[in-house]
Amino acid sequence: MTHLYARKKVQIDHDEETDTPDRPSHPSPSSRLTPSKSKDRGRKGSSELGWALVAVVGFIFLGLFLGYVLLHNQHRTVISHVLKDPWGHGGGVLRGRAGFRHHFYTGSPRYVTVVMPSVVNQKGRMDRLEAIQDTWGPGARSIFVVHNISEFPQASHAVVSEESLPEDPYAYPQLLLVPPGIGFNDGLPRLYHTIRTVFEKVDPDFAFFVNDHTFVIPEHLCKYLKDRSPNEDLYAGHAMKNGKLVFNSGAAGYVLSRSTMRKMMNTWDERDPDCWVDPEAATSWLQGNPGLATVQCLEISGIVFTHFL
Repeated sequence: MTHLYARKKVQIDHDEETDTPDRPSHPSPSSRLTPSKSKDRGRKGSSELGWALVAVVGFIFLGLFLGYVLLHNQHRTVISHVLKDPWGHGGGVLRGRAGFRHHFYTGSPRYVTVVMPSVVNQKGRMDRLEAIQDTWGPGARSIFVVHNISEFPQASHAVVSEESLPEDPYAYPQLLLVPPGIGFNDGLPRLYHTIRTVFEKVDPDFAFFVNDHTFVIPEHLCKYLKDRSPNEDLYAGHAMKNGKLVFNSGAAGYVLSRSTMRKMMNTWDERDPDCWVDPEAATSWLQGNPGLATVQCLEISGIVFTHFL
């Protein structure tokens, strides 16, 4: 039995080996369908993946667009809200470079503070400008009028001149660089150039002109200008009187509206003898106190002086 079983087993194995070549070489119907199905599934999967990627990219672009629209509208709302109540939103700013403040608004500034050179202690000007930067300067959107960038090199990236504009137009302090042809003692041409540059390149609603030894409280100025229109004439300050003229010294400061600055420039362009003073013929006293010429021009133009309360 053992031998027979062994023979049968061998025979079975032999039969399997001999039968193998005689099997059909053609694949079964099920095996013929399998590769085709896998290819179809592969194509279908690739197509679905492509459409999925297109959908994802489309949703991303749509989200970015909607986000831009929402943020833009929200930004305008925030700015309007801040301008309505500057007292309560003094901290609504972003900080950039050390010592400089980026104001959170778009478009033209509501006001800027133009810091003119003082004839008092000229050697100490850099110290005074540094003190302004460390205190009220950034909040009051100060623009330092300089004859050379070396007067305040910390703001060399923020120069307003005939050839340049600040890298960040919403960061302050900035420098207004006077052309080389205007000397330090040329008060009249410097004032003419400063007002024109502020009007054309900075384009504020109002400009507050002060000296570099003036201390400004920005919140008070914001409050004062809150309900005023830049399209109406305004020459305001706390002035001295001599019975004939109302004189605003640079130390006390004075505000000019956009409308007033435009009218002044028009009279200068026309060389109106009642407003234009030829710098070549001006006295040294007038060069040192160019505000006197401003007062006379505004009075003749019918612009009434307004006292700060």
